[in-house]
Amino acid sequence: MIYFGELPKIAELPTWQSMLLASRELLARAGGLHYADGGIHRAKDVQGLAADLPYVWQIDCSREGHPLILCGREYKPLGVQGSGFCPWVKYADYPRHCIQNIDELPASARERLHYVEGVGYYFYDSYSNPPWRGKTYARRLAETIDAHFCMFEGAPMSTALSTWL
Repeated sequence: MIYFGELPKIAELPTWQSMLLASRELLARAGGLHYADGGIHRAKDVQGLAADLPYVWQIDCSREGHPLILCGREYKPLGVQGSGFCPWVKYADYPRHCIQNIDELPASARERLHYVEGVGYYFYDSYSNPPWRGKTYARRLAETIDAHFCMFEGAPMSTALSTWL
């Protein structure tokens, strides 16, 4: 999807896109990517955002067509946290967190994701390059999120963020 002229309002975006934009802003603040915050990477703050940062486009094998659902580190839809004695969620309850096929994403995003057969497309490796390990890794995740918005041709991420958030 390519937009020319005015960018869409955040409320007009699919849930997965608005969640990515919000997580990008959280990461930028906790990860020290904003110069206004002094540029200090706060590892514990970034690690505390695990449920709110994108981790994987998980293949939902329980539904016909096997759509991909945007999940955080706990394999729950982005922004959803387990509660009490029910840590599981049904992916089918979150259709607006889904895309039908990885080809719906811009090529720039697909190139930055790591595919694990039968599981999904990962934003980062939680053992070797998690965003809480340092500013370099936080910036890498931010750039991967940014790549999901290259469909807004001619609009750099900084413009999109200032317009939407």
